[in-house]
Amino acid sequence: MGRPREHGAGRRDELLDAAEQLIAEGGPDALSVRAAADAVGTTTRAVYSVFGSKDGLLAALAERVFDLLADKLEGVPETDDPAHDLIDAATRVFRAMAIDNPAAYRITFLRIVPELDLGAATRESADHAMGLLRRRFERLADAGRLDGRTAAEATG
Repeated sequence: MGRPREHGAGRRDELLDAAEQLIAEGGPDALSVRAAADAVGTTTRAVYSVFGSKDGLLAALAERVFDLLADKLEGVPETDDPAHDLIDAATRVFRAMAIDNPAAYRITFLRIVPELDLGAATRESADHAMGLLRRRFERLADAGRLDGRTAAEATG
């Protein structure tokens, strides 16, 4: 029988919350494995056990934010006015995140660590969230309201 798992989902969420708070308060340079561990009263071993590295922690944080974006986008209803729907999604989801949670917004859209490989799971979450947004642009394109641009060009 293997060793029992020492650091579960609750610890993972605490570390992600701490990482986000550290970035919110001090920018990306404020985040370290030690700082995240200290913020939740655990050891660096917990961070390495759950995320593998600081980069893994950042990737998991970005994944969580993209999942949150997708959930919020799915909650914005579509009507028969694609322009209204796009503006509604932009203000209710993206603008709200930029104002209410600027650290999360910076993590996902400003690529605070440009050379960071976010990994397959984060890319999948990002693709899902951006696909939901792209669908709103596709509706505009289908209505001939993108001035000849494609939905991919408009969301690029």
